[in-house]
Amino acid sequence: ILTEPMELLKLSGSPVEVLRQLPACVSTYFPGRPWVMINLVEGDYLRFAYAINVPADLMAQGGEPLAGSICGIPIAMREFLGIGDMTSDDRTRQDPCVTQYGCRAYLGYPIIDSAGKVRGVICILRSNRGGFGEYGHRILQMFSQRANIEIERMELESRLEQSEKE
Repeated sequence: ILTEPMELLKLSGSPVEVLRQLPACVSTYFPGRPWVMINLVEGDYLRFAYAINVPADLMAQGGEPLAGSICGIPIAMREFLGIGDMTSDDRTRQDPCVTQYGCRAYLGYPIIDSAGKVRGVICILRSNRGGFGEYGHRILQMFSQRANIEIERMELESRLEQSEKE
């Protein structure tokens, strides 16, 4: 039985501080130097919000249109997406992550809030092909839930601060 990773329990600080720490924590559960990203939905746009091991030039782009993006798939489906070989998947083979950066495998979980709204996605991309296994899925699912908690906490603190100003 997989219990909650200790790193999830040890994270502390403001919501933004915790969200900044999450990608590094996730990466410790996967071999090599996988890319780990938390991308947030802003209308029809997907903002690259928090990441580790992602090339600086890609992060500098700031995000991408939601439609047609790899991370847009689990957001639209409202469930996880695992692709063991992105070069042979019609949805991903032409994506710049594959053609320019050499990514070969993807695992993404939507970040869904308590009201059922999809807020973004937490994902792992890596350069070697192959699935992520049940353990990898469960780990990313738990980190997705923690990301949602911090996003909701950030919004609650913002609303509280605003009401105190009024």
